[in-house]
Order: sequence, then C-alpha cells, then structure tokens
Amino acid sequence: MEFGERAAIALGREIAEELGGAIEDPRLLGVLENLFEYAGRPQHEIVFVFDARFSDPSWYLRAELPVTEAGTAWEAARWISIEALSSGPDRLVPDGLLSLLQAQTGHGSPAET
Repeated sequence: MEFGERAAIALGREIAEELGGAIEDPRLLGVLENLFEYAGRPQHEIVFVFDARFSDPSWYLRAELPVTEAGTAWEAARWISIEALSSGPDRLVPDGLLSLLQAQTGHGSPAET
C-alpha cells in the first residue's frame, strides 16, 4: 500500500500492476497480523484479506496467471482449492489465512482461492 491509499484501492492497483487484470466488488474478510523472519531479520506485516472477483470471468479458466513485478522473479499464480491446501504439501501464508478462508467457504469445502 502506498501512503494514504485505502486497502481496497491498493488491492485493485496491485492486481492490475502484477497480473494485468481488473477486479470488482472487493469485500474485506478480515485482518491478520504476521510476525516472521526474512533474510535473518524479524519482520512484521498487517495483512488485509479481501474477497473479490475478476471483472473478466475468463480469468477463472486460466491454469496460471503470469505475475509481473519489476526487479523480482515470481512463479505464475495458480488456482489451488482450499481442500488441497488443507491436505496437500503447499502451505498458505500467513498463518491464519487458511482458517479464515475455510470459515468463509464452509469449513474446508472445495473453493478456489
């Protein structure tokens, strides 16, 4: 987020900048506080978790969404069901995010994240 920018506006801007898409109807689901270590230094972040939808429904048919951010190499974003995240090797961060999503979708029922 940039100084003075509201979280929902930052979400739309970041999706446009990094995925090249547009979203509609952002709805705040919750806020998580995350304490972690990165490169040997303690970090602290506040995570705003939103539900929103892509303006173009065809985006949901894509297996992967290329991520573009200047100076950083990212893997493509991909759809993973909440059920797979609950039982598979992939870990969703920050801690507490999976539980928040499960509560929104009916406690672990398959839903796209």
